[in-house]
Amino acid sequence: MRQFSKIIVIAAISMIVFSCINSSELTFPYFNHGNQDNHANQCPDSTVIFIRFGESVNIERRITIAFLGVDSDSRCPFGADCIWAGDAAVRLNVSSRNSQQQFILHTTLSPDSFISDNYTIKLDSLKPYPKIGIQIKPEDYIAWLKIKKN
Repeated sequence: MRQFSKIIVIAAISMIVFSCINSSELTFPYFNHGNQDNHANQCPDSTVIFIRFGESVNIERRITIAFLGVDSDSRCPFGADCIWAGDAAVRLNVSSRNSQQQFILHTTLSPDSFISDNYTIKLDSLKPYPKIGIQIKPEDYIAWLKIKKN
């Protein structure tokens, strides 16, 4: 019975989170696109998405963000005593109808965001977080981005 309750709670949370995303707002490899209608945005003014290394996300068919890689990752590993938190630098390629640019966003340092085609894109977090003695492979990185329509 307890397992069934957990499933219901997870399903309810998933429905709430994904109810604010329709195919005209965000195209992402993990969503079922289904109907391509263009009704007005009923969601809050921002959303957090994840993008895996080597993949891309399309925002309202206006900009495409590709996760090219992690240029550096000096974040203080779990279990270590560090003087500062460290920083990771994520390289993104952003394409719109009229331009293509690369941006490097940081987890601790600046810049951690940029504006493109009336959207603010902010690096919310980078997963996985380092652990002592474990090397993170490039394909294991996932960038969490906060997308806000300006």
